[in-house]
Amino acid sequence: MENKNKWLDAGIERMTKKPSYAKANTTILKNALPEKMSAMLLNFAKPLLDEVDLTDDVVTKSTIMMAVTIWNYSVLIDGKAPRGMVDKALQTSIKAAVKNACQGPIGERVLLELLNRKKALYPDNYKIIGDFDINRDKSKTEIHLTVLTTD
Repeated sequence: MENKNKWLDAGIERMTKKPSYAKANTTILKNALPEKMSAMLLNFAKPLLDEVDLTDDVVTKSTIMMAVTIWNYSVLIDGKAPRGMVDKALQTSIKAAVKNACQGPIGERVLLELLNRKKALYPDNYKIIGDFDINRDKSKTEIHLTVLTTD
């Protein structure tokens, strides 16, 4: 039994020692995986989603589509769209969709709010969202979003 405790103590001692690769001013991040684009999109669209009836599939899809359109528009106006992924026809259709969706004072307010939100929350994310799919649980209380983007 003493031998077993000796091995256990040695293992604990090694685990509590500072690792040999740790240097001054170095931080190792735990759980530093990139955030999923679906989570980013839901967070980005939160001001819109908070205002609508999410149990209505058509309303939910339309609201997320508006957020996707504004997201893509933000990437285009910043001039950071991936080369070869966005041709002139797609740029024109995105700009037309934003113009149609964001008419009037409420639409303009939503557009400005989401453009500012994109800059504040995701300033370095220039992925174009190509498509998305919404799935729900049976109770329709949870949205499961799948997003297809450029990489």
